Amino acid sequence: MEKEAKITLASKRTKKAQSVLNEINNLLLTSLDVDNSVDWDCLKDRSIFEVPNPKNNLEKAIAELKESFPKLKIIPQEPYKKIMNLILLFWITSLIH
Repeated sequence: MEKEAKITLASKRTKKAQSVLNEINNLLLTSLDVDNSVDWDCLKDRSIFEVPNPKNNLEKAIAELKESFPKLKIIPQEPYKKIMNLILLFWITSLIH
């Protein structure tokens, strides 16, 4: 009797395996009848941002940055000429010695 039960079980499993194989073999044919295209526009998030676009305040941000940088002093020409003359003098004397 145990042998008959094993035969019956094997037969059920064989039928199940054949059924699964048929489903796999017919998968392409059944999928051709279905429209699987994706509507990309419906996937786009069109909600309003909580944080405003930084481009809208770009000019203001640049102006604030410019104000935060230290102001450079313009060196008058006279002291600059004196410094350059001294540097030139030291350079010439170093060539001579």
